[in-house]
Amino acid sequence: MIQRSMKAPRRLSVSLRSSVSLPAAIAVAGAGLLVTGCAGADGAATEEATVTVLAAASLTQSFTAIGTAFEQANPGVRVVFSFGPSSGLVSQVIEGAPADVLATANTATMQTAVDAGVVSTPQAFASNSLTIAVPAANPANISDLAGLAEPGVLVAVCEPQVPCGAAAQEVIAASGLPIEPVTFDIDVKAVLTKVILDEVDAGMVYATDVRAAGNDVIGISIPADISASVTYPIAGSTATGVPELTERFLDFVMSPPAQEILTQSGFGSP
Repeated sequence: MIQRSMKAPRRLSVSLRSSVSLPAAIAVAGAGLLVTGCAGADGAATEEATVTVLAAASLTQSFTAIGTAFEQANPGVRVVFSFGPSSGLVSQVIEGAPADVLATANTATMQTAVDAGVVSTPQAFASNSLTIAVPAANPANISDLAGLAEPGVLVAVCEPQVPCGAAAQEVIAASGLPIEPVTFDIDVKAVLTKVILDEVDAGMVYATDVRAAGNDVIGISIPADISASVTYPIAGSTATGVPELTERFLDFVMSPPAQEILTQSGFGSP
C-alpha cells in the first residue's frame, strides 16, 4: 500500500456498482428460469452445458450482465467468466487453460493469440477511452491532466504490457507533461480500487470504470487531441469443446440486446 505523507488513507468500501439494467427485450427473450440441467427424452436431468469466457477486467460489469441475458435466452446453458488483464488471459489461453471465448481490451493483445493459433478470427465489438479518476473528496484538487504532474501527486496506472497501461503511456507521452506514476497495477480494476480507497490522488482508467464506480470517484476528461482509445475484439478458442455454443455466444455479443448493455455501460461502437 502506498502511504500518504500528509494523512492516512480513507477506508472506503469498494463498491464497483454497475449502472447496467437489462433491456426489456432481454427480459422477454429470457423469461424462462435457468435450471441446473435439461430434461432428456426420458425425463431425466442431463448435464448443464457451459461456455467459459476469458475477458478483460474492464468488461466485468457489462459481460456479467450479458452472460445473465445469454443464460436467460438459452435455458440449461451456464456462462463461466474469468476476468483479468488482457495480456495475462492471452498467456493462459496459449498455455492451454480451458477457454471457449476470449475478449481483450485491445487488438494488439488479441493479435498475439491469433498469431499463436489459439483463437479464430476476431470481431471488434466495442470501444473505450482513457480518462482520469480521482477520489470523491479529490484531496489533491485535480481538475485536469496537468494536475497529475504537480509535485507530490500520487498517480496510479496499469502495467505497460496491459492495454490500459499502454494507453496511459501513450497519453503521458503525447501530453509532454512530467507525469511520473508511483504504482503500476495488474489491471484497471486494481487502479480504480486504489483511487476509491484514497491510496492515490488519481488513476488513469477507462471511462466505463468511472461510470461503474458511481459516486465513489470523480471522472476528469483527457483532452481529445491526446486521449487514447481502445477497440475490444472477441474470438472463439480453436480448442473449444462446445463450438456451436461458442459461436452462439459470439453472435449474442454482437446482437442488439448485448450491444445495448455495452452502450449503457459507457462503451462506444467498435
